[in-house]
Amino acid sequence: MIIYVHSSPSHFENRRALRATWANPHWFTVLHHKVVFVVGQPADNETLTGLLHESQTHHDLLLADFQDHYRNLSYKDLTALWWIKRYCNATQYITKTDDDIFINIFFLARHLRKLELGREGEQDKRIHCLVYNHARVKRNKDSRYYTSRSEYKNEVYPTYCSGGAFIMENSVIPALLNASAGEPFYWLQDVYVTGILGAAAGVKHVPMNKLYRYDMKTFDSSEILGDQAFFLLPHPSASDLGDKIVNLWNSTLRLEGYA
Repeated sequence: MIIYVHSSPSHFENRRALRATWANPHWFTVLHHKVVFVVGQPADNETLTGLLHESQTHHDLLLADFQDHYRNLSYKDLTALWWIKRYCNATQYITKTDDDIFINIFFLARHLRKLELGREGEQDKRIHCLVYNHARVKRNKDSRYYTSRSEYKNEVYPTYCSGGAFIMENSVIPALLNASAGEPFYWLQDVYVTGILGAAAGVKHVPMNKLYRYDMKTFDSSEILGDQAFFLLPHPSASDLGDKIVNLWNSTLRLEGYA
């Protein structure tokens, strides 16, 4: 499995905390996965210098050639998918996530093994995710997700996945990339990649909503359960983030019998 993580250029602390926990290379050979952080170009040279140093140190940054901005997030996915297709084409599963998502990587590995056993001999293109059906387009100009009719004319989106985390099977990658050549670009990343391109590519959405915990109010370790994979983190100050994520990780290690 390849896990690609959407990350903002300035989120050095987020990436450091994840590398110290579920994205630590120590676990790559144990659980058979790799992690790459996908970032766009920062607005200032100081941040770029920091990114280049980080890349030389950890060798896990995919620095894309576009301005890192909320409305360019779809380009991050296309960049990552192109890179995976070119350099990691034998990978069986690809997971997309964000740098504010904590993953119980042990449970995710078990879940993928079950998927593999259940899919033997099947050839359908599938994305496994928290599925949204019949979501209406936001026309309120005060909404962060406001979309004009010139940007997207329909009133309802096609079925799509939560952008925080989703799992794709290998056959999905070339199908989405091929579809992107014929579909107009759309800035809402989850809708565009898993919905618009997914529909054009004939991708099936497999609900796995129970694997998500998106209502965490604190970093209480009791909230890390053994039957969930993806946890949306609260947003503390950057100075507190590392220690809090490490506490969650230590709880996960105890839960999984590694501590």
